[in-house]
Amino acid sequence: MGLRSLAQSTIRGCAYLGGFAVVAFVIPGLMMDQAPQRVRPDWAAIERAQPRYQIAMQELSGFDANRSIRQHVYGGGRLDTFTWRMRAAADRHLSVEVYWRGGERVEFGEPADEFATRARTLGATEPVRAVGELETKFGAVSLFAFDTRDAGSECLGFIRSFPGERLQISGVSCLRSSPEDDRHVISHALDRLVLASTDVRQPTALLFAHAELERARCAPAAPLVADKRPPGWLADKNAPSLRGAAADIDSLRPAVPPRDTPAAHPHQL
Repeated sequence: MGLRSLAQSTIRGCAYLGGFAVVAFVIPGLMMDQAPQRVRPDWAAIERAQPRYQIAMQELSGFDANRSIRQHVYGGGRLDTFTWRMRAAADRHLSVEVYWRGGERVEFGEPADEFATRARTLGATEPVRAVGELETKFGAVSLFAFDTRDAGSECLGFIRSFPGERLQISGVSCLRSSPEDDRHVISHALDRLVLASTDVRQPTALLFAHAELERARCAPAAPLVADKRPPGWLADKNAPSLRGAAADIDSLRPAVPPRDTPAAHPHQL
């Protein structure tokens, strides 16, 4: 009887220990499953990064300018973003992105698919609509119109991929003036997109060098908005100060150099 009782006690003790072991392993696992999981973002801001590009848009004086530089945490790609937001209406904005593709992607997709993904992040309320192309110093960029929850009218987006250079340039103009004005603003912004550093790969440097040659051969762009102000309005002290998108868009007009007066021939003196 003594041996049998000892064996039964031993079995019961092992069963209790096994039960405790199951509880010790299962309960923490269930608690971890119920706890919120922190998802690591795919892109992270680069602190004190050296800018690779610059866009001088002094005409947008009524806008707050911002630049952000992010890097893909897994593939090493880089995203340089320029944004201008109107102080009086934050939903009126212009943005330009330069994306260098790292190992996070194999290749770029079709322009419509690429921009549809970007439009969803901007709160597009309906599918984007292709509205042709725009000739720039970087070549023809694809244009897409779409509406957002914030903007009172449609926005105009653009995108152009360069597979050989692993580069993609895209952006959005939501100035809510007119589609034609958005086209001109995009054209001027891309015209002023230049390299700000030599810390770029050779294919990128060659792409921008070729773009500058194309810009030099292009004729001056047409004024963004027809000037309907009376002559001498600058000298009028009572004239209201210009503010907002319309005034800034109007100032984006090319300076026409004066024609040189031909010198008189010696025999005509």
